Amino acid sequence: MSGAGKHAEDDAHRDGYTEAMNRSLFALVFAFVVVSMPVRAAEPHPVHGLDLSVREVTIEGTWRTGDVPGVYRIVIATQPDGRTAQLFIQWLAAPTGTIVRMVESAEILEVSEMAVDIGNVEIEAPAENRLIMRFDAIDHDGHGALRLELTAEMPGRYRLVKTR
Repeated sequence: MSGAGKHAEDDAHRDGYTEAMNRSLFALVFAFVVVSMPVRAAEPHPVHGLDLSVREVTIEGTWRTGDVPGVYRIVIATQPDGRTAQLFIQWLAAPTGTIVRMVESAEILEVSEMAVDIGNVEIEAPAENRLIMRFDAIDHDGHGALRLELTAEMPGRYRLVKTR
């Protein structure tokens, strides 16, 4: 091979090497710029802050006050002792095309004061403005279970009765 041919081959090899290095350098700089750009974190969804004691949430049935329609939300949470439950009923306004808002929230204190757990839950909504939740109040001290019935009506109004 002549000296001129060898130089042309060396130049082509060097140009290919230089081009590959330039591409690698560009990729490295691009990656550095992208990685070092400040990233604005998305706002965390409120569910990420949900209290860990909440173990069950159920939406069932409808209510209406005047022209404001809504739904019932039942929340069962575990008390700090880890064995007994708290029961809440919430009335959520859900007008068409607007943001849902809480109208009323009530802890069913009778359940908390009994120091029982909740099991065997059945919920039905036989009519508007009426929600019925039947459940066992389970006593961990060996006294058995009571069957209770919670009836919710208009916001803030509920009744709890023993059925057996």
